[in-house]
Amino acid sequence: MPKFEQQYKLEDFRQALKGGFKTAGFVAKKVGSARSTAVIYLEKLIESGEAEKFEVDDGQSFVWMLKKEE
Repeated sequence: MPKFEQQYKLEDFRQALKGGFKTAGFVAKKVGSARSTAVIYLEKLIESGEAEKFEVDDGQSFVWMLKKEE
């Protein structure tokens, strides 16, 4: 049975977030993943304290941004 190899790396999503607010759709397109996959990785960046998620359009949409290094 073939061994599962992870197609994407967290760094791919970190790089896609550089430069300000980004939607999950934008990040997915930049990385070449499905939007749902991008959301999973973006949530991992939030959990690690590297990114923040902001609600826009009265909670209808979200954008993500890398946290500023202090």
